[in-house]
Amino acid sequence: MTVIAVIAAGAMGSNVGRQFVDAGNVVLTNLDGRSDETRKRAHEAGMIHASWTDIIQKADIILSIIPPRDAFAFAERVLAEFQTTERVNKDSLVVADCNAVNVVTIKKVAALLSTSPIIFIDACIIGGPPSGDYVPTFYGSVDDPGQQGLILFKEVIGKSGIKVKILSGNGAGIGDASALKMSYAVSISLQI
Repeated sequence: MTVIAVIAAGAMGSNVGRQFVDAGNVVLTNLDGRSDETRKRAHEAGMIHASWTDIIQKADIILSIIPPRDAFAFAERVLAEFQTTERVNKDSLVVADCNAVNVVTIKKVAALLSTSPIIFIDACIIGGPPSGDYVPTFYGSVDDPGQQGLILFKEVIGKSGIKVKILSGNGAGIGDASALKMSYAVSISLQI
């Protein structure tokens, strides 16, 4: 059983969380300061409210599914918590930024987290929240040191029934998933 933290329990995060719960995982989230509506979504999805200390101690992987403007501040929070919290019986912590951020921002996040043992994944979600038979596709890319984390990312997401694709090959790395999301967003806006 994998312990997954999904931050936050918005429309996408709670439905992704439900997929993970239904696949037999423990799904943590932090609901401090969140609305009653968000708390209800998280509860209905089977997500468990946890303190930041519990998340850092227990999670195998953290998925950041938040407004893009908050991505760097979130990474700073994770790093600060990681540096002051002892992880017991856990080899490594994998953090995947699944937000629609630009390549410059994602590289700043990666550089920040590279100062620690955290394994960072540049990820993106193409499509809407899981619903019924529909699931979005998660894409992930890493620099060479993150390959171990990418394996966990693919395994956890794939076993939940959500589609997952790894961006790999010569020259692939941090920034590729974010660039894909930006390209997708532009193509959608041009169709409207």
